[in-house]
Amino acid sequence: RIYSLDLSPASPNVVLAAGDKIGNFGLWNHNIESDSGVFNARPHRKTLSCVLFDSSDVCKIYTASYDGRITQLDANKMVFTEVYSCDEALFDVANDKSTNCLFVAREDGMLSRLDIRSKYKATDEWQLHEKKINTVAICPGKENYISTASLDRSMCIWDVRKMKSPLHNIPHALSINQSSWSPDGKFLVSVCMDNYLRTFDAPYLCSHPAVSKRNKEITPAKPVNKVHHDNRTGRWLTKFKIDWNHVQPESFVIGSMDQPRGIEVFSASGTRIMRMRT
Repeated sequence: RIYSLDLSPASPNVVLAAGDKIGNFGLWNHNIESDSGVFNARPHRKTLSCVLFDSSDVCKIYTASYDGRITQLDANKMVFTEVYSCDEALFDVANDKSTNCLFVAREDGMLSRLDIRSKYKATDEWQLHEKKINTVAICPGKENYISTASLDRSMCIWDVRKMKSPLHNIPHALSINQSSWSPDGKFLVSVCMDNYLRTFDAPYLCSHPAVSKRNKEITPAKPVNKVHHDNRTGRWLTKFKIDWNHVQPESFVIGSMDQPRGIEVFSASGTRIMRMRT
């Protein structure tokens, strides 16, 4: 079963990387019809939770796994190199090309920052959540702002320049599969196991941190749109996450539990644009 996917951001051809439940990795050049367009290997012993093309060099691909390791594939040589390891399962990796670092989401609720220029040394480690961090995402155009989505039912917005407390801590009813910024940085969407997709005003979240007034409880930021979507994939299907349309940055796709199975396209306003059957 496939757990992670990424599409090469700069290749003139369609090149797809994928990871599965038992640690297998596959790289597919769609434009080559023969088997020579496919490369596969098993760089991990457990679930390969994240694959990510390097934002500065598409010939480098990162893989992260429940086995606590991150490897880097040199696509020119087809050789994997371990660049990081720890005792905790890893769930997501985000690449900040503005500072040449990787953010790593861990099972223990910690977020690690690795310096690529210093051989992936962990320069910072922050305890951000009580339970595992499912995803970490960087705001396009404002790379000092990141979001984390956690099993502890909270989505947090952080300024990496001052990580003592979040700019926003937005509670949800159940575990949050993902938080994801739109390519133009205008929207932030959360995918929650309470069967809702929530859209937030990203510039507002970044410029208006939540503050307590006269010892009153902080009122969490509200979504600008909220749409019902069946996110209960069960134990046999991979958890749903969205992916944005980089040509039309105010729309995204997500899997569907409706029969027959398909892919749905939503606008950031919460309107379902279309449904594509598989």
